[in-house]
Amino acid sequence: MGERSLDLVDEWRARWEELDGRAHRIESLEEAQALAREMIGTATVARWEDARLGGIAQAQAQAPEAEVSLLVADVAVADTGQVGWAHGAGRPRGAGVLPSRQVILLSQDAVVASLADALARLGATATSPPSSLVLIAGPSRTADIEQRVIRGVHAPREIDVLVYRGTG
Repeated sequence: MGERSLDLVDEWRARWEELDGRAHRIESLEEAQALAREMIGTATVARWEDARLGGIAQAQAQAPEAEVSLLVADVAVADTGQVGWAHGAGRPRGAGVLPSRQVILLSQDAVVASLADALARLGATATSPPSSLVLIAGPSRTADIEQRVIRGVHAPREIDVLVYRGTG
């Protein structure tokens, strides 16, 4: 991992936290999994089918009934503070938008400089792009006609991203 990559993670984290997201730097995937287990506790979880998420949740539920969603981000954008992923088999869309809390695992190797880099990494520029791409910039918020920002109207209201070293 080069110095520039670590700088990108720090840049992404600063922007993410400006957007009311929480970020946690973790040394390894195993430590990220342990922290996720601790954060989730006995809450019901809607999760993706991904080996990196195995053994974290004690109680699983369908997204509409789940208290927490457990996902893996494919990319994070340093310039904007976003995290993103492509939906596909084993990655139901509802898991990322319905539960009020979200825990996301992110490899620091997935942090890129710009939105253009992120879209390329997600396959948006491919001949056959994924059917759905999601880029989020912190917990739910909306604004009224007078541009007053209201937080927590939609889910997820709280998001923790666990950034770990490595590609796994």
